[in-house]
Amino acid sequence: MDLRAQRFLRFGFGAAILAGVIWSLVVIIGILNRGPAAEQIRVAIIFKDVQGLQVGSRCVHRGKTVGEVMGLEIEASARRVRAILSLEEGARDLVTTTSQFWIVRPRFGGLQNELTGLDTLIKESYVRLRVPAGGELLRGNEELLGLERPPEDLAYEELDDPSTGDLLATVVLPDGHGLHPGSAVRYRGQDVGECRRISLSDDGLGVLIRFRVRRPFREFCRERSRIWVARPILQGSLLTGMTIDSLSSLLGAALAFDTPIKDAGAALADDAVVVGLAAPPRDGDGWSGERVAQGARAVGPSRLDSRPRTLSPWVRVSYRAVEVDSLSSDDQLAYEGDGVLFRNARDELVVVTRRSVCDATFLIEGSWYDSVRITKERIRIQLEDGRVWPASRIWTDSEDRDLALLRVQTPANSSPDPLPLASTYLDFNEPGDAPVPSDAALGKLLLDAGKAHGLVGCKRYAPATLSRSAFALVPVGERPKSE
Repeated sequence: MDLRAQRFLRFGFGAAILAGVIWSLVVIIGILNRGPAAEQIRVAIIFKDVQGLQVGSRCVHRGKTVGEVMGLEIEASARRVRAILSLEEGARDLVTTTSQFWIVRPRFGGLQNELTGLDTLIKESYVRLRVPAGGELLRGNEELLGLERPPEDLAYEELDDPSTGDLLATVVLPDGHGLHPGSAVRYRGQDVGECRRISLSDDGLGVLIRFRVRRPFREFCRERSRIWVARPILQGSLLTGMTIDSLSSLLGAALAFDTPIKDAGAALADDAVVVGLAAPPRDGDGWSGERVAQGARAVGPSRLDSRPRTLSPWVRVSYRAVEVDSLSSDDQLAYEGDGVLFRNARDELVVVTRRSVCDATFLIEGSWYDSVRITKERIRIQLEDGRVWPASRIWTDSEDRDLALLRVQTPANSSPDPLPLASTYLDFNEPGDAPVPSDAALGKLLLDAGKAHGLVGCKRYAPATLSRSAFALVPVGERPKSE
């Protein structure tokens, strides 16, 4: 072998080694950039404000730390902040369609109200997690709307069930003064029970407080007992000096009662409705609540939350994601299109739309040397009234037709507005083999007598090639329940 051939072989061998080293470095860097390990569950919570929350702040469920905040991102609209949470593998069952997240921080509502989140006075704010029953597990990498305040029924949900022999009664007051489910019921300064539910009366003239007195103390609550809200009250003036009464209630109002020694009357019966005092007994009682107390009935949450408006089924879908490239800078992806909102057989809010508007892998084709890797997917549904809800894919057509279903994540503490009957604006019986209309345009909804029965999509990896996707392709189990 001549010298020239030897040099060529040495050069080729060295180039192969160098290429292998470079490729190994690229793979290692890619692995390092993939973020937390696979056993970590990522979920993005959308807040209007993350006061005091920081990267590294805890996520707590029932007093146990189950994850932490990995990042805080301000959205392009500058109206919302995304808190990226990384949860432990054991917390997978905590991420459901009904999960509620909110930020715990000091909340002071004045001397007549309450101070909560006391543990955050010496620590950073943290995310609290609650998982009401009835939700379905999410796959992770989801987006959920966070609560701006703790849910009002939190304490009630977590209260112990009444025991046999406990007194359950209702007191009518002119003002709740910061009482909430879980607030203490006190007799002579001792905790003897708790408030169970707080609501307005039907006529709005009073507050109804359902309370419990534990069995060993129920004999002290009599027909002529006086009941009031124990709260801190300022007395005096700047010249004579200020004093605060009821210091024991400084960190939270409580329901208090006393009983006269003589002529106390019979023991208070279960489900009794009594009139409370507008102020502690020594300040007199100038309020009469007999009218409200007669036949008093609480206003249910469904009535308080009900709104007369109806959701429009015609929505806008927006998609944001990042395509990760190993040999070049990452690509920012943004797609938008129309969708139709309905409620499926499982009573979930879902949207039927094009797959090409909510899944980048439908449009981007990989190769043997550069596979497609999509991260930071964000799917949003914008209603006609301007509200924006996150969503996630739950179904795509198995034959690679341009059709997908999205599950909408509505606010966890609200009841979504009703939709019109699906049969009035959707048709799932139109045949799927009809030709593409002559006036077709990408994303156009196909309507017949005001009902949508399909849409104009595109071929996979070919956005310029139009195709027709009928809603008849949607699985029966994902369609609306029979009406």
